[in-house]
Amino acid sequence: MQMTSCADALVTDSAAAAAGWGCGFSCNTGVLNITPDGRQHLPILVHAKQNGRATGVVTTTRVTHATPAGFCANSPHRDLEDDIARQQIERGLDVIMGGGARHFPDTVLDRRDGHEVVRTADALFEKVGSPRLIGLFSRDHIPYVLDRTGDIPSLGEMAIAAIRSLESAPGGFVLQVEGGRVDHAAHDNDAPSLVREQIEFDRALGDVLDWMDGRDDTLLVVTTDHGNANPGLTFYGKRGEQGLRRLLKAERSFEWIFARISQGRKDGDLSRVAAQAVEAATGVALDQEGLNLFVASLESRRVMPFRQANTPTSVLGSLLATVYGVAFTSPNHTSDMVELTTLGPGSERFAPLMRVPEVWTAVTQAMGFAPPQPLEGMDRVIGLKRIEGD
Repeated sequence: MQMTSCADALVTDSAAAAAGWGCGFSCNTGVLNITPDGRQHLPILVHAKQNGRATGVVTTTRVTHATPAGFCANSPHRDLEDDIARQQIERGLDVIMGGGARHFPDTVLDRRDGHEVVRTADALFEKVGSPRLIGLFSRDHIPYVLDRTGDIPSLGEMAIAAIRSLESAPGGFVLQVEGGRVDHAAHDNDAPSLVREQIEFDRALGDVLDWMDGRDDTLLVVTTDHGNANPGLTFYGKRGEQGLRRLLKAERSFEWIFARISQGRKDGDLSRVAAQAVEAATGVALDQEGLNLFVASLESRRVMPFRQANTPTSVLGSLLATVYGVAFTSPNHTSDMVELTTLGPGSERFAPLMRVPEVWTAVTQAMGFAPPQPLEGMDRVIGLKRIEGD
């Protein structure tokens, strides 16, 4: 089990959590690899580069988002994604794969060093094995599995393509793979998307394990940076399985639902538009009482006693819990301890209970890294202010 609190909060955000893995120190909410005293620390992928490893990040979020950024960038704020993109190129990551094309204009991509750039699944498959590869498959986050089109590769396809690019590196490699939209679905209290994204992550893990089969030179670490929204099954008896079967029939995400509502509410009949969007996506027809509550939330009226959950997505998630039997506590991260699983050489360095920065210690020791050498300018102290997480 892994404890996930960060330097300034019991409930961490993704930036501080990823930075704990990234540099081995606790950081404040929203901050990447800069400790509360303003000191910058070398991120683990840059550290790996100094020790002769090839490096990469793969994610279903923007590649500049908090978790991949925590492995390779220094920033006083996670939202400085244009700067994070520049650092990912300048710091020599060999593979960068996911969404976030909007942060990689030509002026940034022109600084790449021999990278092939691909933007569709077919283009990626043609370039598998290229030692340096940038795959940008969406302007923003990669769409949810429920909304995705065939021109975007799956997480497993990206992960294996990244491994094929990195596996011939003479010194070995360090690769971070994130199923990041599990987190976004939990924020939205979108149970169908959460389950589909988790299944995709599980399949990607299976692909990696197939690649590892018979090898004795690879350490795999599987974990998450925090809990989120505490989704839980809450129906007794047969109703629990029946609810899950209904959940698996959903065809679109909450993101799709709210895009449809945003487009259609200009017609003036918000109730009709909302009801049609929910039923088209989930197959669930809201009763009139539930529909009234949902519309009230869309109009920013108070519906939920818990103010943090008084958002349209949480209200919809709560209404659908009546059908699915999957309920959430809030749209926020939680302080839960999370699972930490390892396989391969170095696994013995991981204790039954660890804090996030201790994972960095176990990984770097397992790989025999020499001490990190600061980059030029990293001796500069950064002024920080408190940031509320998301």
